[in-house]
Amino acid sequence: MEKTSLSQWNPDYSSNLDFFDSQNRRLVTIMSQIQSIYESGSGNFLPAIKQLIHFLTQKFHEENLAMMIAGYPDRSKHIEEHLAFVTKIDDFLMDFIISDPDLGHSLLTYLQQWVSEHIAIQDVQFGQYLNNRTDLKKRVFDLHQELNKPPLLYVVNA
Repeated sequence: MEKTSLSQWNPDYSSNLDFFDSQNRRLVTIMSQIQSIYESGSGNFLPAIKQLIHFLTQKFHEENLAMMIAGYPDRSKHIEEHLAFVTKIDDFLMDFIISDPDLGHSLLTYLQQWVSEHIAIQDVQFGQYLNNRTDLKKRVFDLHQELNKPPLLYVVNA
């Protein structure tokens, strides 16, 4: 598997929505980490799989809300793909638990397919939809800002 195919952001993946593109760049970074683990032969994919699960739980939640707010007509199909992805990552977690020797290759192949079939097509189409509707784009951007605010910390005097 070619290193540059996973470790570099490709402009073809861009939705032209900076806040979503930054999330997808983060996914490419996680994929690069998984590729490094695979190439090292260590087989310790668990930290990267956990990072992937944590990251995508937030990303998918935010993206699903954005599609709902925008009234995106292909939302159901897009969400089905997210659910299928989550199920597949659960399968990879099980493969780690049972020490599947093909886990690294299978995981990298699946993630590369996800980038080329979901991000480069479905996310780009959603970006085109939003970019043609500036009022909705602003509402989605505001949602992103609100969801990504740091939590308030309360100081309690003892």
